[in-house]
Amino acid sequence: MKTELNLWLFGVAGLIAMGIALATVNQWSPLVARRNPAEVLKYE
Repeated sequence: MKTELNLWLFGVAGLIAMGIALATVNQWSPLVARRNPAEVLKYE
């Protein structure tokens, strides 16, 4: 049995992955930008 793989399916999967990545970055970047660098370096 042979399954067809359409090119648009990969495009949709890529767009979904990019959307999830952008949502994650947009959620975390304001939080990280407001943190005090001295506090962050204290634990490294």
